[in-house]
Amino acid sequence: MSQSSNHPVQSSKVHAFRTAIFKHPRQEDVKSQVRFSLDECPSTSLVNLVGPSGVGKSTLKDRLVQDVLSEHHEQMQLDRDFVPVLSTTASADGHRQFSWKEFYLDALRGLGDPFWDARPREIDKSDFRFKGAGECVTGSNLRRRLEFELRRRRVLYWIVDEANHAFAGAKSGGPGDQYDVLKSLAQRSEVKLVLIGTLILKDLVHSSAQLARRSTTIQYGRYQCTSDDLKVFGSVVQSMLVHMRLGGHPDVATHLEYFYKSSLGCVGLLKDWLTSALALAIQQGATALTMKHLDAAAYPADVLKTIEDELTFGESGSQLGTAYRSDSPVKKRKASSANRKPGERLPGRDPVGKGRQLGVAE
Repeated sequence: MSQSSNHPVQSSKVHAFRTAIFKHPRQEDVKSQVRFSLDECPSTSLVNLVGPSGVGKSTLKDRLVQDVLSEHHEQMQLDRDFVPVLSTTASADGHRQFSWKEFYLDALRGLGDPFWDARPREIDKSDFRFKGAGECVTGSNLRRRLEFELRRRRVLYWIVDEANHAFAGAKSGGPGDQYDVLKSLAQRSEVKLVLIGTLILKDLVHSSAQLARRSTTIQYGRYQCTSDDLKVFGSVVQSMLVHMRLGGHPDVATHLEYFYKSSLGCVGLLKDWLTSALALAIQQGATALTMKHLDAAAYPADVLKTIEDELTFGESGSQLGTAYRSDSPVKKRKASSANRKPGERLPGRDPVGKGRQLGVAE
């Protein structure tokens, strides 16, 4: 008889595996590059950590946060206002939409200061518009408030996950303009930004020479299908299977090619896949993880194909950001629309008075 899937022992075992951080050589190498850029390169204001979906960027972010907090633990105990690292996510607000106001508010919440009554009097309230009993805050005022708080709390690093949303969904300006906003914010606040996102950030950072000069781009790649990489990847798989604490699991050496192809060499994809397989095995009351569990939890072929296409483009150095560059057809269409005179019709539309009228013979 199978055990209930919501049994506390079972759910805790899956949770423990899902939240575990597995260290491996590629992750260590990229983390070292990020820390070197932050700590040893004074002219660098922004560090762009780019990589495909599922490679393990979010796990690396968690490790960076843990390291910084651990390094400054004693100082934080002595000074409760000191916040060495801030971690937020640039959330998309609908299709290709991004709100800078929400972005600033999330950062203020992360600093523990989301309320107006906690804000000092030095902040100019002239940009606030009142509607009834509530208050509507402008983006510019929120930004100044955030700059003030970043300086007051002496934040060293601000890590922004899913940063590509800020550039793909901005309502005005091109990617270079959005980068300039962040660069200016970092300089005025004396904080270093770590922008984590998809491979498109690698293209967008070169929108201006000044921006490229003050930025460092670090690419987090997958394990390749070479003998050396496969050996390391196999050790990662083995470590994860052992951490499941089940009665047994398939032999890694025998099925290494299967594990690699089913996760494309991406540790993040591997972990998510194995988490689902573990949950399925426990739900069925199995005492060991089997190939049937792995097959049932595997990613569909079309999903793997989409991810592999992104991986291939990134590894070949192809341009991924054409849809967001200022010379793209999308931007040109928007520009031509913005430059029309009042009352002027869109190109291709029928002249006024010449269109076909329903129910009227020609």
